[in-house]
Amino acid sequence: MNEAIFDLCKKIANLYYDGHMTLMKFTTNWRFCFGTAECREDISAMAEGKTEDEAMINGILREIRGEPKCCH
Repeated sequence: MNEAIFDLCKKIANLYYDGHMTLMKFTTNWRFCFGTAECREDISAMAEGKTEDEAMINGILREIRGEPKCCH
């Protein structure tokens, strides 16, 4: 895991999401979102990546673009 990417995610989570972020590993991919995934729909909507870094970068890009949040 790239420490700089993880640190940026922590900073965003701390500033805007009460420190919450979610990173999950599945058989074929990783998923990430700021906030806490509460249901299956949240998990389906999370940013995806083949690695944890790719998933976190995709989550950061969603945040920058102002795209709808997946977690409540």
